[in-house]
Amino acid sequence: MGISPPGPQFSKCRRNVTKFGSLATPLDGIFDTYGLLDELEKYTNAVNRWDLKAMEELPEYMKFLYEAIYNHVSEVARDALLDNGIDILPYLKEQARLS
Repeated sequence: MGISPPGPQFSKCRRNVTKFGSLATPLDGIFDTYGLLDELEKYTNAVNRWDLKAMEELPEYMKFLYEAIYNHVSEVARDALLDNGIDILPYLKEQARLS
């Protein structure tokens, strides 16, 4: 399934990987079965803009997930900056981009 680094020093890593996985599951369902093409295009544009204001253009059922992903990515980046002095937000945003 995935790599789970052992030891208490990696607990934050395990938590973040689990959280990303739990956010990816409903997103996959939306893209595979539930979302309409115009809604998926709006979602893709919102992710590519990476702006909470972009959430206003989304259908109601997508807003919660977009905000949860946005907040989690921001939290991971903030933790990396505080813990290690590294700004990883640009890299996370690049990985989140949908094309």
